[in-house]
Amino acid sequence: MGAPYGDIRLPGVQEFALNIVLVALGMCGLHIIFHQVLSATSSRYNRIPQLAEQRKQNSKSDDNGVKNGGGSRNNNTATTPEYKLPLIGMTAHVLTCQDLVAIPVSGAICVYYLRGVLSFPEGLLYSWEDRWLGRSHDIIYGIYIHAAFSIYEVIIYSIVGKQYEFYLHHVLVVWQYGTGLILGRLLGFLACAGLVEVTNVFLSSLSMMGRMDLKTSPLYLGAGVGLYVSYVMSRLILLPITLGCLFYDIFTIPASVVNEIRVFLICSTGACLVILSMSCLWFSKIHAGLMKHLYGKGGDDRAGSELDATSHGHEHSNGHHKSQ
Repeated sequence: MGAPYGDIRLPGVQEFALNIVLVALGMCGLHIIFHQVLSATSSRYNRIPQLAEQRKQNSKSDDNGVKNGGGSRNNNTATTPEYKLPLIGMTAHVLTCQDLVAIPVSGAICVYYLRGVLSFPEGLLYSWEDRWLGRSHDIIYGIYIHAAFSIYEVIIYSIVGKQYEFYLHHVLVVWQYGTGLILGRLLGFLACAGLVEVTNVFLSSLSMMGRMDLKTSPLYLGAGVGLYVSYVMSRLILLPITLGCLFYDIFTIPASVVNEIRVFLICSTGACLVILSMSCLWFSKIHAGLMKHLYGKGGDDRAGSELDATSHGHEHSNGHHKSQ
């Protein structure tokens, strides 16, 4: 083996569950702090529900105009109920603070995964032992944050009323990464696949600025370019390379290593293939959206929470969303 990993202890099921629940509760606390501070200091933040209602009315007017003209329009706008809750405010506030939490959390996940991938002494490209059996404190921390973030988003979805597929996605993330960590298998592959979370940093920024009516800001364009570049690099280049290495190893490394985790391997591979397929479909929407902002034609003119219908389903996995 490329490195001795016996000094890096792996958690049991109960320890893993307790830790991610505690971290998820910390994210909920951060969410509340964001709302309380912004509601006390930002008039633009307090106007977010009114801006969302205006966009909803404009969308209805556009639809009526198309219908009266004899045409039809596919309206995928997300319809989330607007009501005020203690500590977290209106639904639009909840979604905005979700984005504010997602930006630093997704960034931290990627930093830990990247540091962990780079820490293997022989390198993932050169050592199948590192890819399949390697351990890293940074990857372990990244998995804890990643799984906790999925639980946090499930809590948010239960508040705003998301469809069941969003819950299923996050449950699978917790199972997949938790199982890999507890077994101590495929952590290098899981970390590489988890780097797709970098797109959430830019997607959440776009979503938040869209709700706050900041689409004319240079920061909005910068976030759009960042989303485009990070999407191509992490989802359309790195993810296929990761899958290719995994398939190569399956047919070349000792069969006993593969058979040891056959069920987990099949499920993990299938999940990555689904994410790759969906990423290819979503890329057309992201490309059209950026071209519209740059050249004023094509694309999707929806903003803010309306983008959640095609994106945040995280991954904040999303049309313009958040991800795995």
